[in-house]
Amino acid sequence: MYGIEHIESTIKSWVDNGVSLVLMTDGGEPITFSSCSFSGTYPCPPANVVDTTAAGDAFVGGFLYQVASLVSDKNEFTYWANNFEKVLTAIDFATKCGASTVAKFGAFDALPTHEDLPA
Repeated sequence: MYGIEHIESTIKSWVDNGVSLVLMTDGGEPITFSSCSFSGTYPCPPANVVDTTAAGDAFVGGFLYQVASLVSDKNEFTYWANNFEKVLTAIDFATKCGASTVAKFGAFDALPTHEDLPA
């Protein structure tokens, strides 16, 4: 969203035109999320930041892992993306992936496995 002057109206336009879910990250700041049913923010967990390389990749990968584990087609995704609790659960998992990644040096070596994540 870097360089967009009217972020909120841009996101609203996307959602109004059929985008099921928009997530916006900004380092360690809360995640912003929007769908046609709800919007809000979700805090990032505390992290011992040593290297931010791959943090965004870990967040996106964690989120998509959650979606792929629970959703089998477009119609199911649309329903899922409008379920507040399901989206928050996926965002929570994704933020833990990002927080785990920034606590290690490097890119690939820093990406977490399930064993690396807090319960």
